[in-house]
Amino acid sequence: MIRINNKILKHRQSIIQTEAFSLDDAEVVVIAYGFTARSALFAVERLRKQGKKVGLLRLKTIWPFAEQLIRGVGKKARKIFVPEMNRGKSQVRY
Repeated sequence: MIRINNKILKHRQSIIQTEAFSLDDAEVVVIAYGFTARSALFAVERLRKQGKKVGLLRLKTIWPFAEQLIRGVGKKARKIFVPEMNRGKSQVRY
């Protein structure tokens, strides 16, 4: 297990996949993963039409984590926003 883990981490740059939308001048960057990214892109496009400097970094892979890329984006942006789809504490009754 350790050998496989180290192999993945050694090749992280070729494994990590992301998509960037309007990050060049973004003051606020939304970082999203999975189905939440689709709603985030819709919101970013809408805010852009309103003149807001908002961009999206869509994480296609969650591990290995795109730590270096996110640090670079974070240095340029004033704020980072990470939306999450969460139902909170579930009260399922059967």
